[in-house]
Amino acid sequence: FVAQVNNGTKYESLQDAIDAANTGDTVKLLADVTLTDDLRISDAKDFTLDLNGRCISSSDGTCTLGVLGTLKIADSSEKKSGKIENTGNSSSNFALLITGTSADVTIEGGTIVGKTGIQVQSGAALVVAGGIIQNTGAAAVTVIGNGAPRQRTSLTVTGGVIQTNTGFAIAGNGTSDGTDITINGGEITSTVSN
Repeated sequence: FVAQVNNGTKYESLQDAIDAANTGDTVKLLADVTLTDDLRISDAKDFTLDLNGRCISSSDGTCTLGVLGTLKIADSSEKKSGKIENTGNSSSNFALLITGTSADVTIEGGTIVGKTGIQVQSGAALVVAGGIIQNTGAAAVTVIGNGAPRQRTSLTVTGGVIQTNTGFAIAGNGTSDGTDITINGGEITSTVSN
């Protein structure tokens, strides 16, 4: 089994566990998962994904985890070694893609890493309250608006670490295209040198 919902039913497929989760549930990883297809969370979902020290990884497709709904990402493991990663070589290989006005993600734990660690777009919202976000190329976090004033794309950083050694820690297309970036805490670091 790779995942369990609320310490109850266990699933051999992480997508099946996600599909079975109800509002307020916790989907807990029980084993590392290597994906051959994008993992998707629909706009009707609202639950917690507990990485539990395990890794969700992919190298194909555009993203490891695509979120259209409400999600909290946590890591209850003692070593805090849970990870979502995309090892693809394209700048569009996102570890986490958050898209649409129903998408609202809070990161409390775990490490998220990809060519672009996280892309937030099309009116979605991301709160970084904990965890580590890293990139291996373009940017650790990219915030892309769609120009619609009532559907602003937002990033709020209150904790955690956003770090890069190549590219940008945080990138976006500016408030003219409907983005808001608020930094009230956390740590943002870059080791890029000219």
